[in-house]
Amino acid sequence: MDNNCDGVVNNGLPNLNLSTPCSTGLPGVCSAGTKYIYCNASVSSYTWSSCSQTVGSSNEICDGLDNDCDGVVDEGCSCVNGANKSCGSNIGECKTGTQTCVNGVWGAACVGEVALANETCDSKDNNCNGIVNDGLPNIN
Repeated sequence: MDNNCDGVVNNGLPNLNLSTPCSTGLPGVCSAGTKYIYCNASVSSYTWSSCSQTVGSSNEICDGLDNDCDGVVDEGCSCVNGANKSCGSNIGECKTGTQTCVNGVWGAACVGEVALANETCDSKDNNCNGIVNDGLPNIN
């Protein structure tokens, strides 16, 4: 608008975005904010607002972020949701499987694992201790 009636709109004022990202100074996801341009009648010009937080704090959700904005990432979580890790053994007939992190805790199931079994007379290490047919009589 031509507030001073000199025939020029917004003369002397920079071409400004109405909002811009800023940092609230808070940790974690709460650090993201936005500040806005507003008309400050007391100084007859536009002024930046203070940085308003755009994301509020929430409970930790074990996602690799500081959701509760206390400066600590994923406290109380033993893992990040969706992460996988190897489990089980690769000794003898055993084969490792995979555990998945759910709600910040490694799942109890070791998916795809071939677990130890009782030793049988088959020339294999069924109990996965590195010894074939251990504990069985040697019959000749």
